[in-house]
Amino acid sequence: MIALIAAIVAVAGFVQANDAKHLAETRNREAIALKLSSQGQAILAGVRAGGDVRAIQQILAAPAIAPSTDISALLTAVVERQSTIKIIPTPDAVFSVAFSPDGLRIASGGADNTLRLWDAATGKPSAPADRPHRPGTQCGVQPDGRRIVSGSDDKTLRLWDAATGAPIGAPLTGHTGPVESAGFSPDGRRIVSAGDTIADGTVRLWDSGTGQQIGALLTGNSGPWDSVAFSPDGRRIVSGSGPVGNVGPGTVQVWDADTGQPIGQPLVGGTGPVFSVAFSPDGRRIVSGSADSTVRLWDAGTGQPIGAPLTGHTGAVASVAFSPDGRRIVSGSADSTVRLWDAGTGQPIGVPLTGHTGAVASVAFSPDGGALSPVARTGGAHPPAASRARCSCGTSERASRSVPR
Repeated sequence: MIALIAAIVAVAGFVQANDAKHLAETRNREAIALKLSSQGQAILAGVRAGGDVRAIQQILAAPAIAPSTDISALLTAVVERQSTIKIIPTPDAVFSVAFSPDGLRIASGGADNTLRLWDAATGKPSAPADRPHRPGTQCGVQPDGRRIVSGSDDKTLRLWDAATGAPIGAPLTGHTGPVESAGFSPDGRRIVSAGDTIADGTVRLWDSGTGQQIGALLTGNSGPWDSVAFSPDGRRIVSGSGPVGNVGPGTVQVWDADTGQPIGQPLVGGTGPVFSVAFSPDGRRIVSGSADSTVRLWDAGTGQPIGAPLTGHTGAVASVAFSPDGRRIVSGSADSTVRLWDAGTGQPIGVPLTGHTGAVASVAFSPDGGALSPVARTGGAHPPAASRARCSCGTSERASRSVPR
């Protein structure tokens, strides 16, 4: 009996000692992580030498060493540092931006009738500019990165070689009003486009290889179509639209991409027109941005709203997008700010991103989800100096921004 008790005491002592050792190791990792993140923040604040690249590396290393490390404040610090933001000057307002699938290039369409390609790292032009359209060019990049589609106020769409900037084939005609939105299907074989005016009032599908219209026109909206996007599996299309005269609530509608028939009833997306819509990467949610300054989340299967509207903007929300992992949402607004949101909780992440002097017309995440490029209606684009994730934005100022995410 005495031997048994002694054995139990010995085992208990061993377990206690092992627990103490494990606790000590955990606290040591937490101390190292805290030191790394604190030093990184100090470097970004300019009170410690090291450079932005080292600072960001240390900030990202902290949670890898101690997963419990809270880096939300540090992410805010990164975003607020002007040194990690690049501005790409453009001759005129930029209305639309899109990253190439490899994240190395940014395509932009602007009020100077020009489609441009940029090196996302350096901000330098990567292909000759062309002048395909009248003001209002919208653009989207094919999933394989080989072609770009642009739509414009001249009622046409055009395809472009993403490497050379040269036009491919003849313009795609059929819309009877300005083309407000255009993009490729996930397999790159189809293009969806939306006509803005009541005179047009259609969403059209095109064969990206032949340029011919395919399937039935998507109709039934009483006001202008402002945004369209394919679901990740290519089987559905979501549209955002406004009422006649842009007075009253806008709607979000899901469609069958093969039949052109609506799926369910229109979703009331706010007290004003819905300017932007997007599916989450898993296709289970939809995000919309409205003229009433709100961002809203929807269940793509049931059409039910998810949580309360995301509020904070003080101007119309012109563009929204999910991050590639579906965990974040970015929104650009007429209040000249870009905001990041937690897609699970609806809570804002960090402080609003400021610096634009015009309305933010377009936002897009880079494929790796780490950078943000906003575009304002006064001309310019901003890509990051050091980050593995980017998002692109278009604004009414003559600049486009790319910020680390």
